[in-house]
Amino acid sequence: RAILPVFNIAMGIAIYGVWMMDIASRKYRGAFFKWREGENVMWPHLIAEFLTAAALILSGVGTLLKSGWAEVLIVVALGSLFYASLDALSWTLADKKRWPYSVFMLIGLAGSLTFITIIITELVR
Repeated sequence: RAILPVFNIAMGIAIYGVWMMDIASRKYRGAFFKWREGENVMWPHLIAEFLTAAALILSGVGTLLKSGWAEVLIVVALGSLFYASLDALSWTLADKKRWPYSVFMLIGLAGSLTFITIIITELVR
């Protein structure tokens, strides 16, 4: 169970890192609220991913510090990671140039599902 907070922190940093690389590459230009990818507006997606990353990092740090609030946030963060990873697979698998991103999405999906299952199993006992 000690690996859970480390996993959360690592995934949160990875989400921020991938987005920062995309933003730094000037892939998105102009005003933030006008960023698009194809016909999709990017700001809601970016905000959701940044909030997911923040929840992952905070819950991981809170768990390492044995803070009570982290127990609740860790479940929210894992659920957010599960959804974000599954949803992003539709984007990564749609274009062969994006397939390398799929590795991160699959790690997030498998890890979040595994830890959610462990937490639920412990709650039921």
